[in-house]
Amino acid sequence: MNNKKLLTGLGVVVTILSIIGGIWAFDAHYATDKKVDDLEIQIAGALQNQQMKSDYQFYQFMYDKLTQDIYNLKRQIRNAPWDGDLKQDYKEVIQERKEIKRKMDKAIKNIRIQ
Repeated sequence: MNNKKLLTGLGVVVTILSIIGGIWAFDAHYATDKKVDDLEIQIAGALQNQQMKSDYQFYQFMYDKLTQDIYNLKRQIRNAPWDGDLKQDYKEVIQERKEIKRKMDKAIKNIRIQ
């Protein structure tokens, strides 16, 4: 009988300590202080800035590629001025290049603001 009371009492104590330890671990895991918050904000800002720079570099690459395509299409049109498909492709590439230029300008503006 004493063994049962001892085991029950020990079980209650272990359960209470487990609950307290769980609450403490949960609280410690989710608690943040000012320095950690500031560091998270700095890291997020740096990553966002890096992403904007990467976006700009991608748009710059696409702009240069489309410029090359324009010159190639002009050369082909000069050799085959009757080809309507080449003229249509030329117009589409010009339009796409304008859109990429707009995106480049927006990306560089965002980088400068930061």
